[in-house]
Amino acid sequence: MATAGTGTGGGGGPGVWHQTTLSLRPAPRRLRLWLLPGRQPLPPAAHGNAHGNAHGLHREPVYNWQATKSSLKERFAFLFNNELLSDVRFIVGKGRQAQRIPAHKFVLAAGSAVFDAMFNGGMATTSAEIELPDVEPAAFLALLRFLYSDEVHIGPETVMTTLYTAKKYAVPALESHCVEFLTKHLRADNAFMLLTQARLFDEPQLASLCLDTIDKRLEMACAVWDFVRSGGGKSVFTLYSKPKPRVEYIDRPRCCLRGEECSINRFQQVESRWGYSGTSDRIRFNVNRRISVVGFGLYGSIHGPTDYQVNIQIMESDKRITLGQNDTGFSCDGTATTFRVMFKEPVEILPNISYTACATLKGPDSHYGTKGLKKVTQESVTGTKTTFFFFSSPGNNNGTSVEDGQIPEIIYYS
Repeated sequence: MATAGTGTGGGGGPGVWHQTTLSLRPAPRRLRLWLLPGRQPLPPAAHGNAHGNAHGLHREPVYNWQATKSSLKERFAFLFNNELLSDVRFIVGKGRQAQRIPAHKFVLAAGSAVFDAMFNGGMATTSAEIELPDVEPAAFLALLRFLYSDEVHIGPETVMTTLYTAKKYAVPALESHCVEFLTKHLRADNAFMLLTQARLFDEPQLASLCLDTIDKRLEMACAVWDFVRSGGGKSVFTLYSKPKPRVEYIDRPRCCLRGEECSINRFQQVESRWGYSGTSDRIRFNVNRRISVVGFGLYGSIHGPTDYQVNIQIMESDKRITLGQNDTGFSCDGTATTFRVMFKEPVEILPNISYTACATLKGPDSHYGTKGLKKVTQESVTGTKTTFFFFSSPGNNNGTSVEDGQIPEIIYYS
């Protein structure tokens, strides 16, 4: 979304610049995340003002400073928050909390497409000073430190404002560090608060982890006083709309499963000679509705009746968690049809989550499928439609992909 701002001060007069960035609400001021139990709030950084110097600012040039820096990283780190060679200043924050922070356009443009557009685009600013009232000084310094030296300085007091700033200036590597920090410190007593922030900053993976934590420890999550302040009450409605948590399946006849048994085939044609050397055939998929997968249909030998040993698995792709597996075998008759290989227990598949189907076969060359489909929709006798979306799994998959390979069928209950 294009946004416009003005820069004032210095010798250049008013300037107008345009940038492409995310449409975000201003980050909450001094939001304490309660990430570390028993820890006192971090002391605030020393604040300057719009006419003074920020804490740690190098004011006087040092002659031959380059000779003391043995690497490119050290030289650029020396220029961080340094008036030396600077060609732009930022007035960051509001009122008495504002800080005047020097920077170097070349370094900023090299690390951020937003800064590049600000300084080098068709309507680049000519102002020597740029006001950033919606950004916290500590967060902006954390962003600059990362651009100058690749160093990450975030803590419980600054992680949210730093995440906001990294998104505003399109620095995804720093975004990832912030999300990783939040994930490591996710607990039941801060899950609702982090869920609210994850939705605000459009971080679906973090939001999913928050919901999983709340699912497992709902009583503790709701017991903390911040539950009300963080908007947790509103989030409860979202929790109720989620599918109910996974439960352990008990041994029972498959006819007792709800719904009807269905299967989909993702290939339109069958060819011959697919070899095996111990590497797993894998394919990623997701579905549009909740189902229970009970097995796969696999291709068999091109050399007549044969027995295969096989390990089948279903994993949640992003978390790399194995949800179900079975070491078993199957017999084939040499035809190009598929042969059923079943899990010991049904595997619950939730909508819009990426899963990986995996089969490791030991046996002779087999048939394989070609002209694969990326999308397959199956309609049950009751009119319910289940849609599968297939994606090639990264890494060595014994050649299996969306277009061709093994694992032609998924057998499931709707």
